[in-house]
Amino acid sequence: MGTITLSDTIGVIHTDVIEGFIPGGPEAYELDVNPDGILIKGNSVAGVFYARQTLDQILPPGGLTDGEMEIPCVTIRDWPAFPWRGGMLDVSRHFFPKEFILKYIDILAFHKLNHFHWHLTDGTAWRLEIDAYPELTANVDSYSKEEVREIVKYAQERFVTIIPEIEMPGHSEAALEILPELRCNPNEKSGVYCAGKEEVFEFLETVLTEVMELFPSDIIHVGGDEVGKGQWQKCPDCQARVRSEGLDNEEELQSYFIKRIAAFLKQNGRKLIGWDEIMEGGLSVDAKVMSWRGVAGGIEASQMGHDVVMSPGYPCYFDHYQSSHEDEPQAWGGLNGIKDVYGFNPIPDEIPDGKRHYVLGGQANLWTEQIATPDQAEYMMMPRYSALSEALWSGPDKSDWARFEQKMILQLHRYEALDYNYSGSAFTPDLSITLDEHDACLLATLSQELNLYPIHYSLDGQNPTTSSPVYSETIHLKAGQSLRAQTFREGQPLGFMTRLDDLPNLATGKTVSYATQWEDSYAGSKEKSLTDAQLASKRGDHPNWQGFQKKDLDVVLDLGEETEVSSAWIRFFQHAGMTRVMFPSSVEIFGSVDGNEFHFLAQQDFATDTSLEAKIKKIRISFKGEKLRFIRFKAINPKVLFPGHPRERMDAWIFTDELGVN
Repeated sequence: MGTITLSDTIGVIHTDVIEGFIPGGPEAYELDVNPDGILIKGNSVAGVFYARQTLDQILPPGGLTDGEMEIPCVTIRDWPAFPWRGGMLDVSRHFFPKEFILKYIDILAFHKLNHFHWHLTDGTAWRLEIDAYPELTANVDSYSKEEVREIVKYAQERFVTIIPEIEMPGHSEAALEILPELRCNPNEKSGVYCAGKEEVFEFLETVLTEVMELFPSDIIHVGGDEVGKGQWQKCPDCQARVRSEGLDNEEELQSYFIKRIAAFLKQNGRKLIGWDEIMEGGLSVDAKVMSWRGVAGGIEASQMGHDVVMSPGYPCYFDHYQSSHEDEPQAWGGLNGIKDVYGFNPIPDEIPDGKRHYVLGGQANLWTEQIATPDQAEYMMMPRYSALSEALWSGPDKSDWARFEQKMILQLHRYEALDYNYSGSAFTPDLSITLDEHDACLLATLSQELNLYPIHYSLDGQNPTTSSPVYSETIHLKAGQSLRAQTFREGQPLGFMTRLDDLPNLATGKTVSYATQWEDSYAGSKEKSLTDAQLASKRGDHPNWQGFQKKDLDVVLDLGEETEVSSAWIRFFQHAGMTRVMFPSSVEIFGSVDGNEFHFLAQQDFATDTSLEAKIKKIRISFKGEKLRFIRFKAINPKVLFPGHPRERMDAWIFTDELGVN
């Protein structure tokens, strides 16, 4: 069809809004690039906006320049598969300034995402200024009403609807520390509002009235998840409410709470949405459900005739890791790679055709317990937002991974032109290992989620360069070799460098016997776990970890024959901040010729590591060389969590995945 030559000084772009011009709803558009100019027709102003976003994707990264440029002539008719294409940002755990919130809205709009779920309150802090209760934000970073009005206007100009969330009845420690009289017992720590006190509803209605004055969205999010109802059972006010309302239990009391708030919102022309726990005890007639505990809640709600937004932990929680590489920055847990996100279908097969229209779309959630800076937030969003955009705008019927993969070449340039801090995790070489016992070597294969650029590798422990061999087939890795693998894009490293040291070794593939048994919930690969060359990542849920609760690791390695040895190592995991997994307090090594009589070889003791982040430690111990057949590894479990830990004195675990002998 040829090309058109453009510069930013030529008025060649013409727009028109013609309602119903294109099938596909109000966001549909037609973009016609021809030798005479560029014509955009949208079913609404929003449709015109999305056509401009598409035009930006046709232009070279960075958009129009002062000079002239050629772009291809093309006609595109397009519309979204789902009306709700969302991103949630939690600002309670970590505060993000107004300037980043504006940038976040730009990021959403760039990806044709149109709902910003703003998680403004939680247990950590209350971030929204409320005139009636200035004490809520007196001592924390928060958003003034003036800032919120600016942010709302900015979002409207980019056709992003802001859905504010005010958590209730649980996850409300921040408010209840300041207003303890709204608890069941003001003298007991709790993050749950009392469901029996009228002043609780007076408070929440006052807050929501001010929220509705700020946010024009017809939907208000009220949370409703993870409500600890134990205090309601003991509370005279709550039990009086149960009796007066003819309720059967505390689940119905939660339903009463949510229904009452929904009725208040309805009186003010708004509708309620909440996490799928709001279905417990009965769902309000007009309530919408955001399904996060998988898709089961969304399936049930849609079959009951309620609107649903699918936001399951897999693959929509963007606080989860993007790869299994140990250098990934701290994340919450789990693994949601870009390919997982691309395959997201908000409409499960279990929903019948006649109910599928209740699924409004989907949403990614960025909880920020582990995310403290705007740069890190962007890193967790992108490029996964590109995959989410395709899943929700194009929909599963147009899914084409190979095509998407190629489009990411230019998308990275666009991210760079816009100064977006994207992650290279999808390009990090992923290492898969199998043991070849016949040749006493490991068979190493490398792969990438986005397979666009070459992987260079080395076997001498030196960092690879573009002059290093390009990976093309299985690598035979022998004892004494150290693998390094790095993806290069246009001569520059992209993603993390993959490393493998100390494998294979004298222990690889050998038999291990256990004096203490692993826990069934963290079995790894059972008897083979410590010598199978399968390493775990710094995710506590990684299947290769083998766990021992409140007991020591005590195992004996059989080398099969007497062998000269002089050192040993064993890998451990710790994540004291989110789990009860600790490093051992000491590791002891013993040797034997016959497997019966063991003598002491060496020991290392360790001070308690009180840091809360996830980390992996390979403990190396050297000793005087001698011929041995059996080596005993004993790792001492700290038994309980250290003083000052949030769960101080609870049972401690130790996790291990591999040992070695040299």
